Amino acid sequence: MKRDPLGMQIRWWPTAGAAAIVALLAGPLGVVAPMSLTPLVLIGGVLGFRAWWEAGKPVDWLSAPVVGALAVLVAWGLISALWAVRPGGAAWLAFRLAGLGAFGLAVFFAFARLDGDARDAVEKVSLAGFGGGVALLAAGLVYAKITGDSLWGEFDQDPLTTMNNGAVVTSLLLWPVTAMLVRRGLRPAAVAVVAAVLGLLWFLASGAALLAAAAGGAAFLAARLGGKGGVLALGVLLALSTVAAPHVIDGATHFRQAADRAPSLPTSAQHRLKMWAFAVERIADKPILGWGLDGSRSIPQEKRRLAYNVEIMPLHPHNAALQVRLELGLPGALIAAALVFFVFRLIAGAGPTPFAGGILAAQATAYMIVGALSYGVWQNWWISAAWIMAGLTWMSVRPAPENPVKSRG
Repeated sequence: MKRDPLGMQIRWWPTAGAAAIVALLAGPLGVVAPMSLTPLVLIGGVLGFRAWWEAGKPVDWLSAPVVGALAVLVAWGLISALWAVRPGGAAWLAFRLAGLGAFGLAVFFAFARLDGDARDAVEKVSLAGFGGGVALLAAGLVYAKITGDSLWGEFDQDPLTTMNNGAVVTSLLLWPVTAMLVRRGLRPAAVAVVAAVLGLLWFLASGAALLAAAAGGAAFLAARLGGKGGVLALGVLLALSTVAAPHVIDGATHFRQAADRAPSLPTSAQHRLKMWAFAVERIADKPILGWGLDGSRSIPQEKRRLAYNVEIMPLHPHNAALQVRLELGLPGALIAAALVFFVFRLIAGAGPTPFAGGILAAQATAYMIVGALSYGVWQNWWISAAWIMAGLTWMSVRPAPENPVKSRG
């Protein structure tokens, strides 16, 4: 059994065990019960913490700029409780985000420390889990088409909407799965899997899942063609868009007018446009400090309902950049932009090959695109999904670490 430089024995369990549990269940749970990704990260995180402790508490795997930006963002959220509409709720959310971030880092550690043998085993269970998730998604689609009902979840009119979250998770998992297959020399299989999954997503109701795949593909090409410079340019562009989102929506596109004049758009799209216009208005009310962390839930909007039972902005703006600016003001937007840039700078410097850099850039871009269209930026399951995707993708492209975790003693 090998020892690390500090003389601590590094065992297969719990490091590879934590990674294997998360890798196996991410696909199926992401499809049928995406909210379960949070307890999955908590369980994996407990094992990851133990593995980190037994490895001698190393910190060489951490990116100081990325972790620092995350910490500053959470700290600013906690400070914003001083002027938040619901101070207690804002403070509790800040502590919850900090805790979930710690567990997420522990899961990432478990993936980042795997060597060839252990990583091979974890990749196999990851591929199996992904296959299971795709099979469940396909079964749900066929069942909905035949019966007009859903295998899981409640729906209003379209049973396919119950699979939207699962479609998004599957779309995001496609990147590390592709990398795993390519590294194993299974390029034809990788092409077939990508084609099959995209075909499946086409027949579902989630436009976000398809747009994420398209945006990820564009980012992959930018990284492959532009190398590190292309990745950095992409990071700068996405960071600037994080700060400029309210101004782009308000000054260039006129979303509210576009929604009113485009009845041919799907109802959900029209709602998004009006919601974003409303969010921009409320940002203008408190442009510097914002409404406080989680303030989106408490912004008065009774006079702006789209119908007696339809709020113009249910819970949050369904756009990560707008929500950060709305709740945390200009400082929060700048911190978030710095976080985005640091992630892409890490990708630019960490990808050992153009292909690896492309996969990492694609994954990060796809996640941001979904965040720009759906979900609350502070939702537990959505943040948990980010840590799972980061760990799986990092494992799928990185070479073995210098002090690996062996699968056998």
